[in-house]
Amino acid sequence: MSDLNNLANSVMRGRIAPSWYQWGFNLNGSASWLESFTNFFTSVDVQILPDYEDDKPMFYDFTSSHLNGLSGAQAAMRARELLILFNGVMRVSRGLDFRDFTIGAGRDLWTGQRRKRIISVP
Repeated sequence: MSDLNNLANSVMRGRIAPSWYQWGFNLNGSASWLESFTNFFTSVDVQILPDYEDDKPMFYDFTSSHLNGLSGAQAAMRARELLILFNGVMRVSRGLDFRDFTIGAGRDLWTGQRRKRIISVP
């Protein structure tokens, strides 16, 4: 799916375009939860962005505008803190059905190196 189509889909869902975010961290968790979040979840603090190949998400990025302007190490620490809060809210609202998400290596979404993971999460 092209970036233009992703932008159109993001705008239709009331979400900010993916290019707004500087850092993305590989998000791991239940595939059905992740797919649902990319279609129906909106937040001013965090976003879950799919990275498409052949019209199917290859992986998902956990991102936030709160990570913009930070160094890679700072962004990794802040992303981990935001994910802890996100998991806590989800656990309270969904109960035992929810299993915590985890994040892996991150990448700078603004450099054009879309597939290269460069920042490890402590």
